[in-house]
Amino acid sequence: MEQFIPKSVPTKDRRKKLWMNRTALSLHTNKRQAWMKHKQTTSYTDHVRATQLKNELSRITRSLCREFEKDLSNNVKSNPNAFWRYCNIK
Repeated sequence: MEQFIPKSVPTKDRRKKLWMNRTALSLHTNKRQAWMKHKQTTSYTDHVRATQLKNELSRITRSLCREFEKDLSNNVKSNPNAFWRYCNIK
């Protein structure tokens, strides 16, 4: 029975999204740190700060994704490999 039970759990693929840039990634780490601080202190001000960072990150991420997809659709004829790579990810 031991030979059929796996001893390790496969990890998730944690690559960054294609449209994420440096500012979005740094904002993501700031959001995570603010949320961890809120969980430790349960302070209202920490909760407000974490919520503000979450909202800002989602706004920036949506706009970056929209711009990336718009550029991708404009360059389909010249770069079809990028288009199909994005389609396969989706």
